[in-house]
Amino acid sequence: MNKNKWHFSDSKADRSVIKTFESQTNLELPKSYVRLAIESNGATPIMKKFHTQDGTLHIFNYLLDWDKNQKDNIFLTYSSFSVEHEKNIVPFANDPFGNLICFNFIENTKDPSIVYWDHELDEFHLIKNRFEEFIHSLR
Repeated sequence: MNKNKWHFSDSKADRSVIKTFESQTNLELPKSYVRLAIESNGATPIMKKFHTQDGTLHIFNYLLDWDKNQKDNIFLTYSSFSVEHEKNIVPFANDPFGNLICFNFIENTKDPSIVYWDHELDEFHLIKNRFEEFIHSLR
């Protein structure tokens, strides 16, 4: 997928758990993300820096965990996030400051863009148009 190394993975994610989430949300996560989540569940990348389209620098903290017993898991984050926001936006990672990196399925349900949610301003900022572009942009 890319040359970035991922470390501190909690455990491998269970593909059937991801499939259940997709079924419940009626959204299909990008295959490249699913492969990464299975192998690097809850992990943090060594190359962490990325920019939103406006040029602002941000830091990738770690992938949200697919284990419901972990504090920062995708289920809890999605359910609390979707109460106040569009259900077609799915958080999959965070930064060290409480902001989220999300799939945006609003405009394209088959190939979501990647957006950054600033929790203090409650604003979304485009990062990249595709997950692969985002992962390859990490520096």
